[in-house]
Amino acid sequence: MKWYENLPLDCPPQEASTPNGAYFRLGSIPPDESDFWSHRRRFPHKKFHVDECIARSLSIFDAQDSAERLKQLLPAMRSKPVFQLDLFEKDGLVQRTGNDLHHFSWWRSTDFDLATIKILEL
Repeated sequence: MKWYENLPLDCPPQEASTPNGAYFRLGSIPPDESDFWSHRRRFPHKKFHVDECIARSLSIFDAQDSAERLKQLLPAMRSKPVFQLDLFEKDGLVQRTGNDLHHFSWWRSTDFDLATIKILEL
């Protein structure tokens, strides 16, 4: 699989799995490539308190209400709409990470198509 961003060796981890269905993420209107950049790409020199593989992933949720809760927790995100991403094998790999049982790290493949995004709310 070809990855959208350069990944470290052994990334994604062996425990990562194939996505199959709806996931949710916050973004901008209209959706653009920068909505799907990892924290590492956004902040190349920042020190993160997570493994570098996680820093190069994207946060997504398997429940819309978890994405909605994130909007309430982070003031900078309150104006962002919720996107629905229907992800399948060609789109990369996912792994449940963090404290929220609905949070996943997603390693995006180059085959993911922005045109498939559904904007759920404005």
